[in-house]
Amino acid sequence: MYVQSSLRSRGLALLALFFGFVAAGWAQDGAAEDPDRAAIVAILERGPVGLATDFEAWAGNFHPEWSVWFAGRDAAVERDVHMQRVRDYVATGIDVEAFDFDLVRYQRYGDTAIVDFQATEYIRQADGTLRTVQFSEVAVLVRENGRWLIRSSSLSFPEREEAAQSDGD
Repeated sequence: MYVQSSLRSRGLALLALFFGFVAAGWAQDGAAEDPDRAAIVAILERGPVGLATDFEAWAGNFHPEWSVWFAGRDAAVERDVHMQRVRDYVATGIDVEAFDFDLVRYQRYGDTAIVDFQATEYIRQADGTLRTVQFSEVAVLVRENGRWLIRSSSLSFPEREEAAQSDGD
């Protein structure tokens, strides 16, 4: 009787495992076909490439009440302040040549989405040197009038955090 019960339990466990993989596959396929996910990823994966030639197109992806928080800072920076800082930086003659985007996690809740990703910006400085900036970001996007906009961003810079920790050793 024990053997029969044990075999039945194993069989049920294998069936549950099989259907779990099938359900996970369906969920991934559904995410890949989700037009909202595609629209959101398209906004984020472009990053600031083209910023120097069409600042308004890039800035248009951010909600009017957007703010950004950088790890290690005491407070978030409001949209207008950050955008002016970016304009001033662009005016120095920089050009964002490339942007690598690696999606870590995406979750949508109706008209709100949370996206976690890793990124690298390749910025050509005015003197011709290439500056590479790696960061992790969590972005919250909202859909307004059928359009997805970045509502808030939280960024951390792993290399800077590692350097700060090694300085303290």
